[in-house]
Amino acid sequence: LESDGYKFKTQTDTEVIVKLIEQELLTEQELFLAVRNAFLKLNGRNTIILLTADNRIIAVRNGSPLVIGLGQNEVFFASDALSFADKTDEVVFVENMQMIDYQDNDLSLFELESLKKLKLKKNKLDHDAVEVSKEGFDHYMLKEILEQKDTLFSSVNYTEEEFHDLVKAAKKAKNIFVLGSGGAFYAADQVAYLLRSIAGVKALGLRPYEINSYLQLIEDNDLLVVISQSGETADNLEAIELIDKKIKIASTVNMIGSTTSRISDYPFYSRTGPEICVLSTKSGTAQVAFGYLLANSIIGQHNIAKDSVMRLTDY
Repeated sequence: LESDGYKFKTQTDTEVIVKLIEQELLTEQELFLAVRNAFLKLNGRNTIILLTADNRIIAVRNGSPLVIGLGQNEVFFASDALSFADKTDEVVFVENMQMIDYQDNDLSLFELESLKKLKLKKNKLDHDAVEVSKEGFDHYMLKEILEQKDTLFSSVNYTEEEFHDLVKAAKKAKNIFVLGSGGAFYAADQVAYLLRSIAGVKALGLRPYEINSYLQLIEDNDLLVVISQSGETADNLEAIELIDKKIKIASTVNMIGSTTSRISDYPFYSRTGPEICVLSTKSGTAQVAFGYLLANSIIGQHNIAKDSVMRLTDY
């Protein structure tokens, strides 16, 4: 672009994308197509939202999350539904390589490469899962620590029947890999320990950036358990894409409708509500409690384990 005479004021990739779209407009008059053509030239994970002077919005997703909130004569574009939970409970989850065109209060969804128009799938949000309030506490940290008396039970409030297919897959698997990134890895490693020590299965905690060294160990019909608060952790999703074996995927995440839960064969939810603090408290213990329930379910002790967790709560 610089060789074509474009001048840059910043070091950001965002400005490069804008200039690239500007260049595409020299040969393609329709802005929607210019954005598409520019986006197809980008490498890596990108999600962009373009706002024009006349209030047209064009958005494209590849990797990073994108959700659309549908309100009364208004629309919200965000990386998660929490951003607009107090405005609307109707949401559209945009998938990778999909494109949104919004103008004159009309929202259209397309496949990026083919430009095939797609039907908008509208989902309802559970407001109990996204309500944000300090509820009288001085700060969220203290509130979220004390909420664990409730969230521990919420995370394991599943029936034996709801766990049936996952337990069957776990028993069939030769190896169970528990994947987590950052703070979630410590929960994942603990879950793997519980699976080994309680259920006697071959389970390993796995960091996504180490996936290449594990690929030759992963076999068909193995089970991958993904641990994530948001369900949108890019490192996890990249690791999953690298696994070319026919494995089953289970997950426990906190964000309903996230990418991880949608690609999982056995999606489960922590149901801990929003975690505002950067330091993980209630989501971490909820993830470990889920692993405790799974390990005990494999040996036929589902209800006993569930009762054990209940004794830690007010229930």
